[in-house]
Amino acid sequence: MELGEVLGYVFTFVGGGGLTALVNWRLNKKKATVEVKVDEISALHKIIEEVYEPTIRFQKDRIEELEGQVKALKEQLSAERIDRQKEMEVMNKRILSITNALGLKAVEQIRDDKGRFAKKEDEA
Repeated sequence: MELGEVLGYVFTFVGGGGLTALVNWRLNKKKATVEVKVDEISALHKIIEEVYEPTIRFQKDRIEELEGQVKALKEQLSAERIDRQKEMEVMNKRILSITNALGLKAVEQIRDDKGRFAKKEDEA
């Protein structure tokens, strides 16, 4: 085989589309590999949507429900705290008015274990 013959075969291969076919084969092989990975990813995404999305939605709804309950309980507790403070103020005013009505002697009097007024030693 001579150099001219070899060059003829090479030019025939290149001119006949052999090089193009070789490049296309390599590109198609890589493209097929990428398509398989894309199919795997889409299948995984579909599984996630079917299995995990309902659970995520349920958890999100439950969290919102519980946050609403916590907010309502905080508001109720705050209202009750305000009511208790008002009651304490009323009771303090009543105690003060009773103390004023009885006078200081009633506050100074000594009581025994049963809550009865005990006689002072100087009165005995």
